[in-house]
Amino acid sequence: MPEYKVNTDELREIAKELNIKREELSGINGRIKNVVDGARDQVSPRVQRNLDQIEPIMGTITNTIADMESGANTINKSAEDIDKANQ
Repeated sequence: MPEYKVNTDELREIAKELNIKREELSGINGRIKNVVDGARDQVSPRVQRNLDQIEPIMGTITNTIADMESGANTINKSAEDIDKANQ
């Protein structure tokens, strides 16, 4: 069986960095939500429409966060599988 030459430590480091960025993005999304929610009842209809435009952006960010988590898990699992194949 051939040995696969893949830097699995680097893959794990990339997954770790991806998780850190995911956590940062989650915090940013939470801050956006707090600002929008806090202003909902205090603004004019025109500003309300602007705030309404932010909600789809928050949804996109939420989906991105989930994709980042899934990606990091896949990268970690791949590194694990590669290491097992080399044993």
